[in-house]
Amino acid sequence: MILPTRAIAAARCIPEIFTNAGLFGVQTVSISTNVVTNWTVDAPPGTVGSDPSGHTAGIDFCNVSVATSHPGWGDQINTEVWLPLENWNHRLQMSGGGGLVTGLLIPQMNMALSDYYAVVSTDGGHYQDDPSTWALAGPGNVNLYNLLDFSSLALYEAAIIGKSVVNDFYSAPPEFSYFVGCSTGGRQGLMFAQRYPDVFDGILAAAPALRFNFAIITGFYPLIMLLEEGIFPRQCELDALVQMAVRQCDPLDGVTDGIISAPELCEFDPYAFLGTPVPCGNTEVNLTYAAVLGVLTTWNPALGFPTEFWPGLGTGSPVFGLLNTTCQSVLGECDGVPFAPLEQWAQYFLKKDPRYDWHSLTVEELYSFLSSPENKLYESFIATNDPDLSGFRDAGGKMITWHGLADQYIPPNISRAYYDSVTELDSNVVDFYRYFQAPGVNHCGGGNGPYPLGLGLASLVAWVENGTPPDVLQAVSPPGPEGFEYQRPICKYPYRAEYKGQGNLTQSENWECR
Repeated sequence: MILPTRAIAAARCIPEIFTNAGLFGVQTVSISTNVVTNWTVDAPPGTVGSDPSGHTAGIDFCNVSVATSHPGWGDQINTEVWLPLENWNHRLQMSGGGGLVTGLLIPQMNMALSDYYAVVSTDGGHYQDDPSTWALAGPGNVNLYNLLDFSSLALYEAAIIGKSVVNDFYSAPPEFSYFVGCSTGGRQGLMFAQRYPDVFDGILAAAPALRFNFAIITGFYPLIMLLEEGIFPRQCELDALVQMAVRQCDPLDGVTDGIISAPELCEFDPYAFLGTPVPCGNTEVNLTYAAVLGVLTTWNPALGFPTEFWPGLGTGSPVFGLLNTTCQSVLGECDGVPFAPLEQWAQYFLKKDPRYDWHSLTVEELYSFLSSPENKLYESFIATNDPDLSGFRDAGGKMITWHGLADQYIPPNISRAYYDSVTELDSNVVDFYRYFQAPGVNHCGGGNGPYPLGLGLASLVAWVENGTPPDVLQAVSPPGPEGFEYQRPICKYPYRAEYKGQGNLTQSENWECR
């Protein structure tokens, strides 16, 4: 296929070209277009894309904005499709969201565009991460239409719209279609594999919030445990205990590099450091029982409850995501600070009252809510823990999930348990779905460990288009002033990378999967 020249492509960037964007049962409110020139954005390093620095060169593209609604629902969904005017790679990539945002995250879309993908993403009916604008239909009533849009339906419709817009613009469909997302975006990827298995050829679902209606409730567990004890530590104490755990368990893999490769083997006892002075601002404080209880509660499974209630982040993981605190002064009284999506879900979906104060929650209430009829209803909308991927397999799809073992928000054990459950149903799961664990990597990137960046997507593309399944994902550390500090393979589960015993530690070829 011969693509149009830039001038011809720009001339086609008009609403009248896009005549097939409609869907049955969906009203097209408007279609608008504009030509964007010299689009140059510096995305955060580590944003999904092939350029790990996060820099995107100037690109010209046609931005197609499609507004749709479902008659009788009172919603309006905004979908954008970005179409490179030159050098289109004949692929479509859908970009996912994060937290309570469905999508239209510019850095992620920008990185896809930098590889000359046609890009589609949607706001799912709301752009804000604050659910006050969409969660409730009225006092005490969840807007289930909007929840369905956010959970799955708007995403599916956006994918179909994206393919139609690509076909109208280039006079040819995409040869391959991919979904890329992390966290909420990872959940969305699994949702497509489970509910709409024939939409995408390849899915990269990183650090997925796959038990969303569970995880967004049970993530409160560490904070509520300390609330019930009536004690909150200083953040500097928690950070000090994390650093102590890393120092003790880092050498277990034979290399001292600031990374715990196997958190399950780390037998760090924070009680041994109770009363130890640690730096805190311009002074020192002694480690308190509150800090010890805080890290143990965050790292380990909940005592007295099924493991799935709270499996723990794993020893040595940062705790500031789910156990954040603020204090009146270094030596003053402290209080907990919830991760915003957890607090918002409790207000709008658990209590259906935006004025609700999380300080009234109890651990027993969290646990009982999980089995409530309301949560069962939410599960039918948003959960993505169905292990039956036979539809995706039979459609020829390929999927990769990677999860950082130092995730500060979502326990990596959840991803591992899900993959194990898929394996129990299909012993040949590696033929179409592979899972990778990234030691030392925080949620969706960051931390001391190297992470796959856009190289994970490159591995997925090679699998889909060339039939080359990945046994490793090549990973690099976050860029420093002089470039990337080290490289390392991320191994296919259940293997992990081990140093060969000789050669430069910073080079991937001196590591192997065992």
